[in-house]
Amino acid sequence: MEKVKTMNKYRLVDQIAGIAATFCLSILPLAAQAQNTPPSAHPSLSQSAPTQQPEKKGGALAGLNLTDDQKARIKQIHQDTKAKIDAVNNDSTLTADQKVAKSKQLRRAAHRQVRKVLTPEQRQAMRERAKARKQATTPQPS
Repeated sequence: MEKVKTMNKYRLVDQIAGIAATFCLSILPLAAQAQNTPPSAHPSLSQSAPTQQPEKKGGALAGLNLTDDQKARIKQIHQDTKAKIDAVNNDSTLTADQKVAKSKQLRRAAHRQVRKVLTPEQRQAMRERAKARKQATTPQPS
């Protein structure tokens, strides 16, 4: 009887070890992929990236009645900025902090370029929307 209990105990241990090994092997590719994800693919960084389409619903430029020329110029600014940010993210000589700082600098420069494309009325409307967004996201005191 003692021999049967010992065999059952080892069988249970083997089953648990097999399940654990299967679980680890199924998680391993996901962990490796997460480590290889570039900083630009991080959701919190890409939300403020200037590579978003200017006419998307709820975007900073939505509803500004942009002309076709303005749309084309802004699209070119966004494409150029995206290429520069991609180059920064692929630069192995920079640290992660340097990449974040450089990307932030590039996005600010792109924002300044876009503002130059807009009319004074469009700039004012964009400022008002940014102010409203900031108020909406700022936690209200209880």
